[in-house]
Amino acid sequence: MRDVPGCAVPIGGTVLQLHPVTRSSASDDVYDQLAASILDGGLEAGAPMPSERALAEALGVSRPVVREALKRLDQAGLVRIRHGGSTVVRDFRRSAGPELLQLLLFDRDGALDLTVARGIVEARSELGPPVAAAAAARATADELASLRDLVDQLRAADDVAVLQRLAMAFWDVLVDASGNLVYRLLFNALRQAYEPVMDALAAVMRREVSDVDGYAAVVAAVAAGDPAAAAAATRAIVDRGAAATIAVIDELLVPDDPTTEEDAHG
Repeated sequence: MRDVPGCAVPIGGTVLQLHPVTRSSASDDVYDQLAASILDGGLEAGAPMPSERALAEALGVSRPVVREALKRLDQAGLVRIRHGGSTVVRDFRRSAGPELLQLLLFDRDGALDLTVARGIVEARSELGPPVAAAAAARATADELASLRDLVDQLRAADDVAVLQRLAMAFWDVLVDASGNLVYRLLFNALRQAYEPVMDALAAVMRREVSDVDGYAAVVAAVAAGDPAAAAAATRAIVDRGAAATIAVIDELLVPDDPTTEEDAHG
């Protein structure tokens, strides 16, 4: 790999800032840089991507590395590769899947996007009840045993970080017990996006993850083969965490009102 400085690649009226690849997996770095440029609007939907040659020179990598990254962008719904023509940026809001949540959650500077975080919490809250209802119809004896064991571990734990990880393991088993592959993949995407901020949300999630009786009620309903009761018990748990988390996020999203501060000091 050549040692080259960062380069600015002009695309229409936009200048795409790229930096030399330094990670062990060059295609990962190329993918991350280009994906970030698309997600933050640096590359607008409908715009042609720079040529493989231009990208390779700007990034200090080979064209095959760029080609591999572009294929991944195409698979992620971020670009469309036109055979024999240019590669065009797509509107990811219309073409991408939930696997992009992890990239959307933080901007280039590492700042948390609170609106995306709120969406993840809301989606998790809505996904839980139907997952539990399906589990009530399909859970195996081994899955029920695992759920009961996790409830016992939750009851014995008192550290919120431990409780969070046990709760995550509980939902992991419950999703498997649903027997629904779509739920499994959606859960994977939400979990991968949630895990980076899990520790930061520990305080607001305490009310949910410490509700051991609530988890026990879910297991009892699943064991009884009662989908409606399983969904209701799950709703009671996840709404506790969602309400607390969304309240905090909404408070952070409200811009400071200078007139309110002036009134307070007036």
